[in-house]
Amino acid sequence: SDGGGGGEAQSSFLAAAEAALAALPPAAPRPRNADDAFFAEADAHREALARQAEAPVTQQQQPQEQQKEAGGSEAGGGVHECPEPGCGARFEDSAALQAHYRARHYFRCRVCSRTLPTPRLLELHIAEAHDAYFAAMAARGGMVYKCLVDGCDAVFASAAARGQHVRDTH
Repeated sequence: SDGGGGGEAQSSFLAAAEAALAALPPAAPRPRNADDAFFAEADAHREALARQAEAPVTQQQQPQEQQKEAGGSEAGGGVHECPEPGCGARFEDSAALQAHYRARHYFRCRVCSRTLPTPRLLELHIAEAHDAYFAAMAARGGMVYKCLVDGCDAVFASAAARGQHVRDTH
């Protein structure tokens, strides 16, 4: 038989454990999941930026040096004029105009006016260059760098690892 001595020892152990737990600093907040409601507003803002980035850029939004176009002229010259408001570039043939339009007016970032060759690269650019949530996740080593190749779902913790993947795999 215990004689009751074990209960007293257990009680003092529990009291000591509770005192030790009370002396610990508060627990650090746990990282949130990417789909946490906490990020909903930032996600909506990022999606709005992505939609805005795909819209045409007006002359007032273009940097001055990008308004002049190599291979064409701002006024006079060619018979094929760029239909983009404020551009004014003219070309001798429609192929040159089409090449200009694809290079200068498709997939342009509305934040920094950078032009990218595909919608996927524009989306990745917006996230990586202009999204605070992406920057925070990248700083923590999160798997946020998506492969640059359409159809590849690989994701990496650094741009360098992604670059190595692209060189090795694609």
